[in-house]
Amino acid sequence: MINKTRIQPKLLLTAITLLTIGLCVSTHAETASLTVTSVDGRATFDNGSGAAAITEGATLTPGSIISTAEGGEVTLALGNDIGSMVVDSNTTVVVDRLSIEKTGAGIVSDTQIDLRDGSILGIVNKFSSALSKFEVKVPMGVIGIDAGDEQTSYQISTPDRVDVLAGYGVFVYTRDGVVRSVRIGGGNQFNPTTGGITPIAPEVINDVSVKIAALPEGVVTPPTETFTRPFNFFISPSKQQ
Repeated sequence: MINKTRIQPKLLLTAITLLTIGLCVSTHAETASLTVTSVDGRATFDNGSGAAAITEGATLTPGSIISTAEGGEVTLALGNDIGSMVVDSNTTVVVDRLSIEKTGAGIVSDTQIDLRDGSILGIVNKFSSALSKFEVKVPMGVIGIDAGDEQTSYQISTPDRVDVLAGYGVFVYTRDGVVRSVRIGGGNQFNPTTGGITPIAPEVINDVSVKIAALPEGVVTPPTETFTRPFNFFISPSKQQ
């Protein structure tokens, strides 16, 4: 006679294992596109075939080098509702990765932006999965935008200034040969050269908030408390590290 009390835990363990595997199984990752929603002034892109003017409504692919001249500005919608980004004047930027992967645990997005020079700002919509990532490479390191709980808005300028208007972020950077990290909460900015987190100046918040509010679903919520939540997801290493 089979002892049911001994076989049931095994069946339960097997069921849990199969469920876990089922949640992790995914289809192949798909590359999302970027849509140009507005262009002001002179801006170009280069996908390897030479520089060409950017026009409103155009679809760009990850890997294209986007450049703006003095007075130029480009607004991009990142595919699959990842968010929106404004490429400011005198800026060179590349969206290195923009992929979407459908899994049993939700839609996982993986975005990495290479800000080579200049300034960008934008919003990252709330992640559909805790495995999603949104990273911005700058000369000194990598900024991870955490939209795990809420929409996050930011402004990042080279070489090393990071403003988080709403939400949370972390900056992993190298200084004096040492890898360091700092957590930045909404309403604050960080500059490793000066070495501290300070409140964003009201005039900067007002200026950036106008641009953020013009983006689809862009909202800047004034911070009500200091950053206390741990930041616990992986940040890709930068070239300097």
